[in-house]
Amino acid sequence: MHRRRSSMNQYDSDWTPQDVDTLRELAAQGWYARDIAYRMQRTRNQIIGKCRRLHIKLKHRQVPGVRQARKSRAKGTNGRRVQKGTVMHKQEVPIEEIKTEPQPLHLTVVELTLHTCRWPFGERYPFTFCGHPIPKFGQAYCRYHQQKSQP
Repeated sequence: MHRRRSSMNQYDSDWTPQDVDTLRELAAQGWYARDIAYRMQRTRNQIIGKCRRLHIKLKHRQVPGVRQARKSRAKGTNGRRVQKGTVMHKQEVPIEEIKTEPQPLHLTVVELTLHTCRWPFGERYPFTFCGHPIPKFGQAYCRYHQQKSQP
């Protein structure tokens, strides 16, 4: 048994035309989604979702830390402002190339930590992993396998 599709989708079912008009007016006046939701007795996500579907622009709150982070990106390495249009490049630190592959420790998945290399060994179960220390937190491989993984 197939359900017949109506012109309204499932998200529009409890929005009356008066609610939509109120939403348009409050958004045009510059109200925040949280305040509109409180006034209309709805959730903030309902307000944001309806505004997206109707292409209504909402005013967004400025988070104090966000503006600071954007400003700091435009500064040079010595703290002075960079002229507009200047392209800054990261200084590449040469990493000594490791020629010989380290002997893998063959750790299992259970034995891996955040600080061990995850380079897999084996083509079938049980897989094992390199297990050597990683150079920087957040990386997946030791220096040798990191070099091997990059073209």
